[in-house]
This record gives sequence, structure tokens and C-alpha cells, in this order.
Amino acid sequence: MKAYLDTSVVVSLLTDEIATAQVYEWFRLHRDAQHCISEWAVTEFAAAISMKARIGQIQAVQRASVMARFAQLTAKNLPLIPVEADDFRSAAQLCAHPTVNLRAADALHLAICRRIGATLVTLDQPFAAAALETGTLTLVP
Repeated sequence: MKAYLDTSVVVSLLTDEIATAQVYEWFRLHRDAQHCISEWAVTEFAAAISMKARIGQIQAVQRASVMARFAQLTAKNLPLIPVEADDFRSAAQLCAHPTVNLRAADALHLAICRRIGATLVTLDQPFAAAALETGTLTLVP
């Protein structure tokens, strides 16, 4: 299985969150899957970790450590899928669907995931529901 990880999964993997244990268990059960993220997730991950630092959930030294672990993970074990121009157009079409409730950032993730033929893995329940509405295979750890 090719598994496209939403940023929520990677944040829970590398920081202490409510879903961290279930994410670790999901990875244990799916260790043979081809895990990947998009280049867009790099931006979202940096924003999420910086937000955690700004609101006091992590200290500056922890932020630096988490970012270093993320860089190591993407360099060795988690391929980065490039964002293509057509992904933005596909995301716009997904957002324009009259019954699918997608935020722009999630639509971009979904467009990339669909382009590479992967299963979406996300902790975001509304995103998972919207992805399923588009016919995209979706897993919630």
C-alpha cells in the first residue's frame, strides 16, 4: 500500500499528542507500506510546530529537536512528493464540488494523494469524510 500521510499524522508521530500512541500503533501495523508526504506538508509541519512553540506546548529547544527529527525522517524514510501545477487546479476542482466540504490546504493534499494513487492517512475526521466523498481510499489511525 502507498500511504500518503496528512500533516496531522506526522505531527502526532513526532510530538506528544493525544493520538501519538495510535499513530505509533498504526505505523507498527503498516510498517511495510510505502509512506510518503508532499512538499506542501513541509510547510504545514513547520507551521504546526511553530504554533506549538508560540502557545507554550513545547519549548524552543524541543521545537528545534522536532524539526531536526522531521528533516532526518524526510531525508531517510519519508519521501517527499513534489507539488505540481496541476495539483492546484485539481484542488480547486475538489473545492468547487457542491457537496464536499474541503479546506484549500486539505484539497491540495487530496489532489496530490489522488495523483499518486495513494491511500490518504489522516487524523482529521472532517478531512477523512470529505476524502471518502471523493472516492479516495482513506484511513484514520
